[in-house]
Amino acid sequence: MASKVKKSLVQKIRIPWIPGFYKPEFKLKPPEIDFSDPGVRQTAFLVVMIFSALMATGVIFMAVNPPPALITIYERPTVILPDVDRQTLSEGIVVFSLFIMAIGGLYLMRRSIEFFTERESRSLWLGLGFVLVLVSSLSLTYFLMMKLGLVG
Repeated sequence: MASKVKKSLVQKIRIPWIPGFYKPEFKLKPPEIDFSDPGVRQTAFLVVMIFSALMATGVIFMAVNPPPALITIYERPTVILPDVDRQTLSEGIVVFSLFIMAIGGLYLMRRSIEFFTERESRSLWLGLGFVLVLVSSLSLTYFLMMKLGLVG
């Protein structure tokens, strides 16, 4: 019953049109995404991971408040500024690349268990993924400690 009422209300709406021009006859509907296809799943995973890495590195803040590329301290440029609340562009790029490295490591770890059948290749890809995740997480922790002033 409710669908008939909505349908009749929609049918009563008249959109003004310029006389003499062809009025197209089409209806808009949202796109349908089929996640049963592995290619669509991989593309969606890639898009979501890049978007989350960009959000974690503060790309919106850097777009609103354009940071300096490098700040020199004692006449030498540094990538990470200790004891400073501001973020430089180089820090954002380094942190983004470390996030992408960690995501790539997690992806390699997942794929190694899922698809490789040989024991040697599986352990190689699993070890490479673990090393990528470990290096990126330790580097991010070190950068955070430098920003807080805990490491000289």
